[in-house]
Amino acid sequence: EALDLQSAGAAYVQVDEPFLSTGMADLNIAHRAMGLINEELQIPLAMHVCGDLSNVFPEILKFPVDILDFEFAGNPINLALLENVDLGGKKIGFGCIDTKTIQVESTEEIYNLISRGMDTIGDKKIIIDPDCGMRMLKRESAMQKLKNMTEAVKWLS
Repeated sequence: EALDLQSAGAAYVQVDEPFLSTGMADLNIAHRAMGLINEELQIPLAMHVCGDLSNVFPEILKFPVDILDFEFAGNPINLALLENVDLGGKKIGFGCIDTKTIQVESTEEIYNLISRGMDTIGDKKIIIDPDCGMRMLKRESAMQKLKNMTEAVKWLS
């Protein structure tokens, strides 16, 4: 599938691994699987991991991916895990809007979180995105969250 996506013109491929932070998944098998996916790809490979990463973060950093995508709005503890860490050339997908609540974050709140992320890992290693998928949100809430996130990014420039 990843190679088909690449052939179709995808800029990158992201694999969602929502259970890696739970302690219920075998990290070694997941690591090998990501290696197999990335083996022939010529485009960046991203991996999204949901939740609090405290118990698995050092192992997750070793995965053979170009981008690690995490939740920071809904799991602010994850930001502290990035302090003084060598990312080994990886970029961070920086989830900055909480997709598990209908409450819409203000543009200022999102901007402040992104700014803390940039202060922690640098502006060249950060890719701004929502925490997770938005399928459980009402359309109005999801759209306003995305608009506020876009505005917050504009404030950065």
